[in-house]
Amino acid sequence: MERYRDYPLQQKLVMALMVCIVIPLTVLGLFLNSYVAGNTRKKEYQINQTLVSQVAGDSDSLFTNIEELKYDCLTDFSLQDIITGKGNVTDYSSVGNWLDSIIRNEPCFHSICIADEGEVMIQRGTYLVSEEEARIRQAMEKVSGGFWTGPRQAKRVAGGGEEREDMVLSYYCGINNYEQIGKIEAAMIVNVDEEELSRRYSSFVTPQSLVTCLVDGEGTVLSSTDKTKMGSVLPVFNTIFEAWEQQGNGYVTAGYERERVVAFYVRSSVNDWYFINLVPRSAFLSGSRTSMLVIVCSFLLCIFFGITFALIQKRFVIGPIRELVVKIDRVEVGDFTEECSVYPGDEIGALNREFDEMSRRLKRLIEEVYTTKIKEQEAELNALIAQINPHFLYNTLDSIHWLAVKNRDYAVGEQLEALSAIFRHVLNRGEECVTIASEVEFIRNYMAIMESRFGRRVKIQIQTEPGLEQVLIPKLIIQPLVENGILHGLEPKKEGGTILITIEVQGDNLVIAVEDDGVGADEAEITEKMKNRESGKDTFALKNIDDRIKLRYGSAYGLCFESKPGKGTRVLVVMPLEQSC
Repeated sequence: MERYRDYPLQQKLVMALMVCIVIPLTVLGLFLNSYVAGNTRKKEYQINQTLVSQVAGDSDSLFTNIEELKYDCLTDFSLQDIITGKGNVTDYSSVGNWLDSIIRNEPCFHSICIADEGEVMIQRGTYLVSEEEARIRQAMEKVSGGFWTGPRQAKRVAGGGEEREDMVLSYYCGINNYEQIGKIEAAMIVNVDEEELSRRYSSFVTPQSLVTCLVDGEGTVLSSTDKTKMGSVLPVFNTIFEAWEQQGNGYVTAGYERERVVAFYVRSSVNDWYFINLVPRSAFLSGSRTSMLVIVCSFLLCIFFGITFALIQKRFVIGPIRELVVKIDRVEVGDFTEECSVYPGDEIGALNREFDEMSRRLKRLIEEVYTTKIKEQEAELNALIAQINPHFLYNTLDSIHWLAVKNRDYAVGEQLEALSAIFRHVLNRGEECVTIASEVEFIRNYMAIMESRFGRRVKIQIQTEPGLEQVLIPKLIIQPLVENGILHGLEPKKEGGTILITIEVQGDNLVIAVEDDGVGADEAEITEKMKNRESGKDTFALKNIDDRIKLRYGSAYGLCFESKPGKGTRVLVVMPLEQSC
């Protein structure tokens, strides 16, 4: 599982397809094929066994009818008169007609002959040249029953005086004297045409049969569809005989002439003969082969559709994912080049679209951070320069201050002292932040200088919420706003006015409000200039403070401007209280 986790996605999909679909379907197909083929073969075996049993039963009926002729002879008085030497023409005619009717009704009968040891008394059917005298004597010695012989070649009289041989099976039995049952007067020979007999049962057996035959208890072939086997011992008879002893009539698998066959066999109920049908085992596997062919075709179709599925996944899943990985690698090395892409409407398309959007936002953020960093560096440089110049001025002003005091010019000394305090506040040991108390003191020093210029035309009020005196804020936040209010709001006003500074907490924010009741300004114009970052004397201080607040605390904070011509101006500085500096 650990190795599988590290495989490429395409290999994972192919392996999952094989493990979850192709292999289970193949195993299931093989199992079903084996199961169905086994049941099908079993049913086909049963059908063939039933057919063989029916044909064997038909043959048994023929053999039974032949053997029962012995008893018909016992009750036929015309035949009794003939065999006892009392017969006349009528008797011969009656017996001849009887035998003719028997032969006509059964095509398998070759001939029927009534004879004694010396001569043939009467014969019907195919006329034979002679009968075997030894068999006749043997039959006349059996008081009850008879016996079968064959197959044998029986000579018959053909047209033109020619003699031909027919293969027959012969039944010999003695004919008892009706009045003296224990006395045998003659013998009856019934010859069965082997050709006709084999034709009779061959039309009912399986067309795929190799051999269908009738054998005796020793395995000698008495009748067969394969005439080359006549009179020889059937090779598989021992196997059949052993199977019959164990299970009775049925079927058994055996080897026959270098191939496996299924031998269906039924033992005759009339004698110890066996009716046997040999069918190649491969004939019953055709259904299995067909099923296997279907399974193979299904397997190939599974592979085909699996490959098609893999190609579709590669085109619509793996391909877009790989494109996304390439984009990620590019972004990782800082390449934010945008490509013109058409996003599909699925989840992967949404993922690509969101990643591109994230890349654009990240690019903007990096640019903003980069710009901010540059501005911070510029601000540090400017601060350094600003620190050098005020430091020199501070020392110079301090020397002038003491010179004014020495010369008893106390007004000038106070102005110089206020100016020195301002420069000291600006320097603040290089620190960016000051307390609110320090910033307020700085404003008072600045206003002390402004009063020497404007007199009582400019007044200032400072309201600080208790507890905020030691809160740190960026320095030089309030003074530029006060200066802006004096120069642009109160100076143009003849009677002057008042600057109101309010420092308070609103929610989580620290809010510093600087208001004046001067001439006011066009709020929309000033706001637009600040938004567009335009330079101008009237917006320089506002823009500077807004930029500093936003750079330090974020775009959510900064400066708000409210003004109406003739009514004054109100500027709000908003920054987070807990992160004031």
